[in-house]
Amino acid sequence: MRNITYITLLFLAASCFKKDEVLPKTPTQDFEVNLSLEGNQSSYIDLNNIASRNIGKTADWHLKFENSANGWSIFLNTMRNVAIHNTRKTDYNEIDPNWNTFNLPWQLDVPTPLGSLPALRNWGDFSFSNPKSFKNVYLISLTDNSKTTIYKLQILDASEDKYHIRYGTLAGGPTNSAWILKNSEYGHSYFSLTQEKNLIIEPKKSEWNICFTYLSDSISSYQNIPHVPTINKAFGLYHGIVLNKENTEVFIDTSTTFEGIDFFYARDLEYKTVDELHNIFYQWDSTINEVTLIDNLSVILKKGNQYYALKADSIVGTDIRDISIKIESKQL
Repeated sequence: MRNITYITLLFLAASCFKKDEVLPKTPTQDFEVNLSLEGNQSSYIDLNNIASRNIGKTADWHLKFENSANGWSIFLNTMRNVAIHNTRKTDYNEIDPNWNTFNLPWQLDVPTPLGSLPALRNWGDFSFSNPKSFKNVYLISLTDNSKTTIYKLQILDASEDKYHIRYGTLAGGPTNSAWILKNSEYGHSYFSLTQEKNLIIEPKKSEWNICFTYLSDSISSYQNIPHVPTINKAFGLYHGIVLNKENTEVFIDTSTTFEGIDFFYARDLEYKTVDELHNIFYQWDSTINEVTLIDNLSVILKKGNQYYALKADSIVGTDIRDISIKIESKQL
């Protein structure tokens, strides 16, 4: 009787323990990103709703203004081959049609491991609550339908919620004044010099996490990888990803297979906040002289307490100006 009682107690005790939880295999969701310099130049992705993508032509803008409360960066649209040159002059009228523009050292935004460093980054003294502009006059080169026009630009002032600029063509004509308002719902405000107006290009910060687009980078950094030339011979346009720093962190993984990445794996990684990822999915294979996908490379994204993994399955097209990237994704 004692043995029977002992066995019964063991059975009852064992029945109180639950089996280790086994998570079901995470379903994947495939989508395709179509990029074209003459068409869809960007594809904004909301990780919670990948089927609803904001895809559009973004070449209509020339200047991009940072909207964060303490941010004052002004970026250039390299997809329109926009570049700047600082004349170091502060008299707007001194820069006239006689100004020598031959062989100028045109500057682009400079890529860094954490994102683009804007060519127009030192336009003022930012130690004040409202930046004090140095009033330098910049020349701006932009290309529209193969026609290059040079503008002159002066940043007059800025306050907590807006920028104030004046601009006009170097060839002459009217001088325009514009206010670019900071809108906290968006990461950036955009301005078109040719249309003379503010534009909304990107979705609200709450509506996207990553954007597939074109980014400028040093040609020497990517030997043989196809690129689109720019006005600065040291830089080219490449495919890249822009990340929404407000809500998304990233980890690039090459140590495990895409199938092996799950929630428990992702939650222990060390994520970083970056602006951009350049040429992330592929590399140049010198043995076959072709661009090939990098084996086992996954982009793991963290949005709050949610995790997502992306990998490229294929790249279709021979010209970087018009190409499709097939992406496999899953929420972990």
